[in-house]
Amino acid sequence: MLTAPDILRDTDWDRTFHAYGSAADAPEGLSALLREDPDALSEGMYYFHSAILHQGSVFPATPPATLFAAALLDDLVHGRRGRDDAREWRIALLDALRGVAEAAVADRTDAELAELARLSEAERRAVLDAVLDGDDEVWEEPALEALMWQALIDLRAAAPTVLAAVHPLLTHTEPVTRQRAVEAASAIARMGRLEADLSGREPG
Repeated sequence: MLTAPDILRDTDWDRTFHAYGSAADAPEGLSALLREDPDALSEGMYYFHSAILHQGSVFPATPPATLFAAALLDDLVHGRRGRDDAREWRIALLDALRGVAEAAVADRTDAELAELARLSEAERRAVLDAVLDGDDEVWEEPALEALMWQALIDLRAAAPTVLAAVHPLLTHTEPVTRQRAVEAASAIARMGRLEADLSGREPG
């Protein structure tokens, strides 16, 4: 799994968008979750739930932001990011991942999603440029819907990685963490059309 800083650095945020338009602000908004101060969690989660997962909807910026959140959870689980308030962080990240997964469940085959997301490169570039330029009318364009379907494809592809980050918490000793992990894992499995063993046993 890539590290959270890697995802933040390597994603071309300037060429994607969230609920409010260009996701060029994502590195600043999400990097709050890399800080150690007491306000980091609330600030980062506010950005995530307002821009990345706005009112239960996903956007092209949602897949990389979701992988970022999964990487943070993985760091927390494996002690690479120790925190005195680890329980609060675990629950917030699990709830965010579950929220994305619930929003991204699509009763479509991979082939159907690919057809719905099909655009020529010129169409893709034109609609993306319109969003990034702040053209409000583009939100009604059919071509923009194709980019939204592509976000579901990308989230479905990310599901195994996200599920792997949640998996160790299925057997956590703290009951609320364990419950939220089961809920998140179930939703992620549905999103990715995966068979999920919620017992917490190591894959073998």
